Formats: sequence, structure tokens, C-alpha cells
Amino acid sequence: MSNLQNDMIMENISDRIWAKVNNGDVDIWQDITELAIERGKHPDDDMEELVNILIDQEWESLPDGP
Repeated sequence: MSNLQNDMIMENISDRIWAKVNNGDVDIWQDITELAIERGKHPDDDMEELVNILIDQEWESLPDGP
């Protein structure tokens, strides 16, 4: 995939996850809380870092190329 395609995919993942966070989606908050506990972080204080980790995890779970 091209860098432009990768950037667009990453932006879509980020937008989707942040929308869930901002809308109070219970499942995403559960994921954030579990990740915070695993990493010794606080869900509120370290929100941006934790969401970025979730974004990276979703990116890494995508299949490689077509």
C-alpha cells in the first residue's frame, strides 16, 4: 500500500476510536480501563496515550496488503 493509503487508513482508525471515546461507548471505555490497568496508567490522566495504543493495536491487526 502507498503511504497515502496507509495515512488514510490510520486516520480512519483514529477517527473511529476517538468517536467512540467521545460518545461514551461502554466497550471502548472497558478497553481503555483494562489497558490502563495493564500498563499502570490512569484512564483519565493518560487518555491520549492509551487511545494511541489502541489505535496502534488495531493498525497492527490489519492484514498486510491486498
